[in-house]
Amino acid sequence: MSLDLHLFSSEYIDYSAKETKWFIRDFRRKYKTEPVRNKYAFKGYDVTYYFLSALYRYGNDFDRCLKYHDVNTIETHMSFEENEYENYENYYMQGLRYYKFKLQTIKKE
Repeated sequence: MSLDLHLFSSEYIDYSAKETKWFIRDFRRKYKTEPVRNKYAFKGYDVTYYFLSALYRYGNDFDRCLKYHDVNTIETHMSFEENEYENYENYYMQGLRYYKFKLQTIKKE
């Protein structure tokens, strides 16, 4: 019997991605520990990279451009939309599939 489970998450780490390998290598060198032991290592990097790159690209009014800002992050992916209260929420969801004991991403078509 083989498990075939589909689920959605806003967080997923692709350990085969070159950016992830680069981050882990540099994190180990600098902090002498694994980033997974520090549960905020990936998230802190992603959030900082996302918002600082938006500030650099769009300037002080970057918040008005968040829905257009698309960058490759490591764990916490973001897709902001304005809600009914004129605030922004992250609506990103990644489709994931457990199949033959492996976690795979579901590609958008």
